[in-house]
Amino acid sequence: MSPYTIIYAIIAYKLLATLILTWWTQRGSAKWKLRLKTFTANHDGKVIAGENKDKLLFIAVPSSGAGRAMDIYDECIEELQMREENFTIEVYVTKRSDDIKNLVVSKDVSEYYGIIVLGGDSSITELIQAPLRRNNGKRMYPPILHLPGGSTNLLSKELHGNKSHKEILGQFSTEKVKRAGVI
Repeated sequence: MSPYTIIYAIIAYKLLATLILTWWTQRGSAKWKLRLKTFTANHDGKVIAGENKDKLLFIAVPSSGAGRAMDIYDECIEELQMREENFTIEVYVTKRSDDIKNLVVSKDVSEYYGIIVLGGDSSITELIQAPLRRNNGKRMYPPILHLPGGSTNLLSKELHGNKSHKEILGQFSTEKVKRAGVI
């Protein structure tokens, strides 16, 4: 076997490996985009009617935690629906960065009894920072319940320890909402 044959085989192997890797990455990216698009289409703007006139704004960040938020969304909604308060839940699904900031700046969120964010630490940061800057640090909207839907969830761990989203929702109470800004 000549050295040129070996070199051509190595080049062909590397080219094939690159093509396969590119195809696999694009295939994964296309699946991810479809999953995000489907989740958003199924849940964004959804109003889950409850008997209580008080409303909760449920902000879901589907890309948070590499999709973990999408995985636990249904469980979170079910847990909220089983509560005795029986709130009406309005769902907002983010589509890009700054969506949360734009939502709270453009929408009157004071009409909600509470805001629940299923996302990561940066989702909470985005929710809190912009309005506080605009209003000299005074609270402009109702208390916020943060559910761990991100990768590291440092804020949630600081607030709730290592409790799961179900445990946090199980301990969510109207008394805590009256006394807190971030639950």
